[in-house]
Amino acid sequence: TIDDFAFFSCERLMNLSIPASTEKLGWRAFSECRALRSISVAADNPVFSSDGSGALMNKAGTELICVPGGIGMEFAVPHGVQIIKRDAFFGCRELVAVDLPESLSVIDDIAFAECDQLRRITIPANVTKLGFDLLAIFKEDITEEERLLTVEFTGDMPEFTGEAFAFAI
Repeated sequence: TIDDFAFFSCERLMNLSIPASTEKLGWRAFSECRALRSISVAADNPVFSSDGSGALMNKAGTELICVPGGIGMEFAVPHGVQIIKRDAFFGCRELVAVDLPESLSVIDDIAFAECDQLRRITIPANVTKLGFDLLAIFKEDITEEERLLTVEFTGDMPEFTGEAFAFAI
């Protein structure tokens, strides 16, 4: 088990290897780790996996659990991911662009919170559900230029709570 906030805001953590024995991950365990570039998982871990993207996923590769805070300016969510889990991109402060696959159907709560450089996101047509505060930036002194964000939908607008874009645009 890796507990809630176990590595939260560890400024010098650059790479992380999750052993086969880790089967539970706490809330925001790796959030705000701005130097973290990749998470690798032992091949025989029964719950988690990682691929060449450096992100943490479930074993089947259908759920994106955590993207390292220092992943860089662009990130392509691997094809086959169907769900972006709560807080998956939380604190990826360098992220400017993200490529979402057509396989995606759910973007969970606070998925892109504190990604204050993210400027454009295109929601694929297959997405049927958006969680709350998806793109939240909780900084009070944010400038108008920092808030500039374009959200596009390639299909119909999916179901979402009334607060999906609160604190975002």
